[in-house]
Amino acid sequence: MYHIVSERLKELLEVKSISLNQLADLSGIPFETLRNLYYAKNKNPRLDTLTAICKSLDISMDYLTGMIKRDRKEMSWIKLYQDCDSDYKDNLIELVEEHLACGRHGRGVSLNITKFEANYTRMLRTRMDKRHSVTCLIPDGHVEDGFSYSSCKCDRVETVFEEAYLAIKITTDNFIPSFFYGDIIVLANRYPKEGEKAVYTKGSKAYFREYSREQNKIILKTLSGIGEDFVLDSMDGFGILGTYINVIRWI
Repeated sequence: MYHIVSERLKELLEVKSISLNQLADLSGIPFETLRNLYYAKNKNPRLDTLTAICKSLDISMDYLTGMIKRDRKEMSWIKLYQDCDSDYKDNLIELVEEHLACGRHGRGVSLNITKFEANYTRMLRTRMDKRHSVTCLIPDGHVEDGFSYSSCKCDRVETVFEEAYLAIKITTDNFIPSFFYGDIIVLANRYPKEGEKAVYTKGSKAYFREYSREQNKIILKTLSGIGEDFVLDSMDGFGILGTYINVIRWI
């Protein structure tokens, strides 16, 4: 039994954030007596000693002496608390206390929110594990509509988008509200679908346009009214740097 008392005492002091010195003050039990129990050196603890410990820690005698077995949920809770960073242990206890203080509806809402946030965080971590870097073109000089992609500076950016093969940094406000200054647009190496934005090349210049088809015509629409729509019978003379799939935006 003394091994069980020692084990339970260690767990309870950690969970309740109480030191042996503090327990000695709370219970009136000499520190040396508690230390011997803590390290399983006292094989025959006195009943009044155990009773004082139970009263101070607000637990039953059956629990302290192992008469009540811990179920899996209890073991999971203890392990969760023990593995938690010390900075968050108080927050964890406060979270549980506030959750229990809610009514049935409130507990249901808080549980659903917590599950959503946890699943979203797991998803982000999975994505971050799959991140890779791609070349990022940075237009040099003033950008009105098109820009000279052959004179762009090059950098590398990390992205979590599997399709990404190229990125371009926006260095103008001319594409608002589609893109903002400082945005990094991420491109996939494929032909755009109806309504998708893409970066097209004509000669040495590149243009941001939205792809559409009307009456057998290919229409590459401007994003902000600056420049002109390209109305084409075919894509002869035009190339595609990539199709827009997402944006990296620093807020």
